[in-house]
Amino acid sequence: MLGSVLSLLLFDLPVVEIAVPSEFPIEEQALVKATNRFFDLVEDQETTAPVDFYSEAWAMNMPLESWEEERVSQLVDYGPVRDLTAYKITWYPVDELMGAVDFVGRYNDGESLVCGYVLWEFGTGGTPRLRGYKANYVEISDLAGMSDLQIGEELLNANCAYTDIDANFALSKR
Repeated sequence: MLGSVLSLLLFDLPVVEIAVPSEFPIEEQALVKATNRFFDLVEDQETTAPVDFYSEAWAMNMPLESWEEERVSQLVDYGPVRDLTAYKITWYPVDELMGAVDFVGRYNDGESLVCGYVLWEFGTGGTPRLRGYKANYVEISDLAGMSDLQIGEELLNANCAYTDIDANFALSKR
């Protein structure tokens, strides 16, 4: 397992397209576009709150000042992230449609993982608005010496679902 994780970190990862019909194709296009814009802000080390992304619910939980403080803290603690890649969308058609985008990326000069999700809500008008996000930072060096089972548990606890990611990537070999 650690070998697979290190391969994921050390090699360029071409995306393998898997054609699966979407349950919500129009919303999925908007969700992908919004998520890519969100990833661009994060990778560009932007600390200003993305006001145009905010939903009313998120604004109550994460005031603009809190967003900016958290982003600065993440940059100081972990440095910039790169290669953010969405690998799974989960739909929640409750009172209003919500979509969670699971992602993986790298930090610490590509030597460690950041994994998590971005949660979007679709209100009236069909535009996705940020409802929340969670980012978990995993130091690969902390996994050294662990059994495959322990590594798997650590990665799943951090929302690094490698069983889902492996199906979407073809790893290069040197």
